Amino acid sequence: MLSKREDFQRVLNGRQVDFFVLQNSEMSVGLTNYGCRLVNIIVKGKDGKPVDVEIGYKTLDGYLSTDNCFGAIIGRYANRIYKGDLKIDGITYTLPINNGINCLHGGVGFDKKVFQVVAQSENSIQLALTDEDGSNGFPGTVEAKVTYTLTGKTLEMKFEATTDKKTVINMANHSYLNMNGSGNIDGHVLQIQSDEYLPLTPEFVPTGEFVKVAEDKIFDFNEEKKIGQDIHKEHEQLKLASGYDHCYVLKKQKCGECGFAAKLVGDVSSIVLKVYTTQPGVQLYTDNFMPENFEIRTAVCLETQNYPDSPHHEEFPSVVLAPGAKYEHKCIHSFE
Repeated sequence: MLSKREDFQRVLNGRQVDFFVLQNSEMSVGLTNYGCRLVNIIVKGKDGKPVDVEIGYKTLDGYLSTDNCFGAIIGRYANRIYKGDLKIDGITYTLPINNGINCLHGGVGFDKKVFQVVAQSENSIQLALTDEDGSNGFPGTVEAKVTYTLTGKTLEMKFEATTDKKTVINMANHSYLNMNGSGNIDGHVLQIQSDEYLPLTPEFVPTGEFVKVAEDKIFDFNEEKKIGQDIHKEHEQLKLASGYDHCYVLKKQKCGECGFAAKLVGDVSSIVLKVYTTQPGVQLYTDNFMPENFEIRTAVCLETQNYPDSPHHEEFPSVVLAPGAKYEHKCIHSFE
């Protein structure tokens, strides 16, 4: 439901920005239609006190002041596309370079757009965005929708998109999570149900290899372990990314079904987050770079998505969306 927060109410590019709250007796979720972003997720810790596990700003001005994607929906393409070079059916499209030599998160993407609220109730809200043909160099006009639904202590995120011309789509939510509400996340306990991860080139895109975590134990989170257990060890991939910033290959599920992806536990609050998704991958990002008013390692991101730079890897699942087809996936955050 709409919440009258003056610090989020403003007209941007002719569209009204507002703040909305989904709540029940178990927890509450605050969000804004600027970037379709989660601003706070408030759950109770072991002492019964509320904890905001979503790291970010408290005002719209904060989000407008940074290129960081705190809590936002990422699109059209989450993660990196090498050199901003996109080819579809032999046609080359040039995307903006905004991260080294790559296009990251689709350029000036969905996180910088004002979504339109198309449906809402006490426990659910659906937001929509029309991304025009040629936006950030991508072909096709995309009609994107995101639905947040709160049930008990579970937040479901549903992503949908259609296009009028062949394009690529890889949407994700970029929540920065801290189960303690603040402080360093090295003590957080993490589990990722994955047997393989995608190593990076020096240009921060996948090499195309699928490395077994059983053979590279620093990247193995199949058994619960603290994030800080191995993060400071000497390892070429950790040095390259200044921590973890890698996509994990999730175990295959039946089409359309959500499978368990990850578990995160606050070492102080004992709050547990379990992540489920229909997507083939989850990007583990350990907050290796942050705006100057935030400390690094203040949060961890578990971004459910398709693989980075998929347009350049035939061996990766396809991210091409054609007219008449529908892009659809879910991510579920379940708290305990």
